[in-house]
Amino acid sequence: MTSEAGDDQLIGYLDGADCQHLQLSPESRPFCNTLVCRDWERVPWYDAVLHDKFSLHGVGYSDRYQGGRSRQGHGIESDDYLSAEILEGHAMMIDAEGFGRGAVRKYWLAQDFIRSIALDEIVSVQFVNGDIHRQIITWKSGATVYVNRGETDWQVAGRTLPQYGYHAVNAEIESGIERIGGLVVEQSRGPDRWYFSARGFGPEGQLAIQPQAESVEYLGNRHFKLITSWQAYEPAPKDLQVFIHFTSDQSDRPANIAFQGDGWPSPATSQWTGAIRLGNDRVVQIPAQCGPGEYEIRVGLWDPATGQRYSLLGADDGTMRFSLGTLVVEGSRDQITGVRLVGMDTTGRGIPSWNTDRIPVDFGLVVTEGAIRCERIQNSLVVTPLPELGPFSVALRPERLGLSATAVARSIVAVNTSGQDTRRVDFEQTDGLLRFTTRRGEFAYRIGFE
Repeated sequence: MTSEAGDDQLIGYLDGADCQHLQLSPESRPFCNTLVCRDWERVPWYDAVLHDKFSLHGVGYSDRYQGGRSRQGHGIESDDYLSAEILEGHAMMIDAEGFGRGAVRKYWLAQDFIRSIALDEIVSVQFVNGDIHRQIITWKSGATVYVNRGETDWQVAGRTLPQYGYHAVNAEIESGIERIGGLVVEQSRGPDRWYFSARGFGPEGQLAIQPQAESVEYLGNRHFKLITSWQAYEPAPKDLQVFIHFTSDQSDRPANIAFQGDGWPSPATSQWTGAIRLGNDRVVQIPAQCGPGEYEIRVGLWDPATGQRYSLLGADDGTMRFSLGTLVVEGSRDQITGVRLVGMDTTGRGIPSWNTDRIPVDFGLVVTEGAIRCERIQNSLVVTPLPELGPFSVALRPERLGLSATAVARSIVAVNTSGQDTRRVDFEQTDGLLRFTTRRGEFAYRIGFE
């Protein structure tokens, strides 16, 4: 049995509990503990005593852990959340929004390590050079975890750990989020199976599109144009509408929307590539009830047929609306004299942990820009991509994956979820590398060797 947010009084009655980890905040905010302090950080205080007696799942519901921050940066699939789970040795947690690719990714990345310390005890917790954001946790089994929750990279244990990066090792089992060749990547290793992700693709449902405000033009009589640019690293999967919300704390409408604009963009989002500039053909009107003041600009893409909003690259406010800055309306309620833009520099926001240029990463055993799990089964390898990815290239080093130095690939066959062959895959094997390319929708690839 498990409980929601169970405490130590339930030990012996329950096996585990979901737990709630809130932020410290100098001001009162939802899902935050109000406390003024110079600095703070999460530490495995509970698990240092009770880890082997009572299993806590994850570090809380996603929105509670986020505490008003974006799901992309701080939610249940984020590096922030995952590094907190690893810091404390908690059972991994996922929610309905993460079903599919998100759940598989967390399982492949960290489950083997988390299971290996399920009944383990913490021996010590060290703040490196007195820095509470850089911690080393040692377990009774000999497992060691390095977690960097500081803002700068940390060189440790032969790895480069970015903010929210970690390296966890327990004998033959390893798991980590690290920086290789300037890119944030993730991998896990264990007996006969490995996981590698160059993060050439974002979370399921997230689009590689980043909006930014360029300028505003006042047209008089409460009308203006807002020019936005949208950097599309790849097109949207379908044609979507753009929405623009101008929000104010003074508005009593849902989501603090004071006024808004939306419409079908041209070109259509399914055709977007490169920099797309919008707004020259759109006029926004400031309603009579809205006077001078500051209005936050929040934009996004949505499907009117389903009501679904799409996650983008940028500063997400937690509702898949992306902040572009502030619209300053000048004049009086009866006479608006002008508008000006206080823009937000969105360059790089949401991008550092996503390999948007899809640069192949050399993990030593594998080179890829995608994300795969590789398992050795006797004299064969099974390569399974993360769901709904592709196409991307895969280059394997069979000898480093435990096969004979003279192993020659006989065939590569795509298989479905039942293990049935669906097609033969073209490949080449030269200079110790076995290369092939995946296709979207194919479940796995079985590689036979002579």
